[in-house]
Amino acid sequence: MKRLLLVLFLMTAFRSFAQLATEGQTNLNMLGTGNYTARTFDDRYRGVKGTVMIVPEFVVGRIYMTDGKMIEYPKMNFDALQNDLIVMRGSNEYVIQKNKVKQFSLWTGIDSLHFNRVSTEHSTYYFYQQLVSGDFQLLKKDTKILKEANQPNPAAVAGRKQDEFVDKATYYIRAHDKLPVEVQSRKSLMKVFPVKYDRELDTYIQEHNLDIKNEQHLIMLLTYLNEIASKH
Repeated sequence: MKRLLLVLFLMTAFRSFAQLATEGQTNLNMLGTGNYTARTFDDRYRGVKGTVMIVPEFVVGRIYMTDGKMIEYPKMNFDALQNDLIVMRGSNEYVIQKNKVKQFSLWTGIDSLHFNRVSTEHSTYYFYQQLVSGDFQLLKKDTKILKEANQPNPAAVAGRKQDEFVDKATYYIRAHDKLPVEVQSRKSLMKVFPVKYDRELDTYIQEHNLDIKNEQHLIMLLTYLNEIASKH
């Protein structure tokens, strides 16, 4: 009886792995030839603490292509150092061409991270995480900074610290699909908003003691701005 159950288990497992492999190839084919390139590796970051990816492991996600296709992919991630969308099939990683992607999302197991492709003033595409949608969007540019270890004496290997990747977030306001404007100060923030909302926004900021360097506070402010804008 135990032997029979083991055989059934192995047969089921084999079918599941075969199905995943087939689905991975099918989804990769759906991206279209020329829309992705194999990722090559070098040893520049060997031994560096941390990862260039926005989430530690590859996760399930969706890709919305510029040709209207929506592709669900079982293993995706975002390289915040290179600002690249990465998919994995088997042990191989592929970079999806930016000009072919409209937006994509990653499921972290807790919530979804949504990214839009946005053009900058130099007509260069970047992926920004969208925190608030609407006429006034709050965008977050996730990047990774390589922080070198402080090693005043290279010969002192004992207790040597590691280089590491650290997260850096920069926030932008995008009004009516115009070019994104970086949030640098409260003054620069208010310049992006229509003058007619100044009094209401000032009151809201003071009543809730908002700090524009706080992500949740920025989300509150932009959500409120879209609410009052929809009433005018």
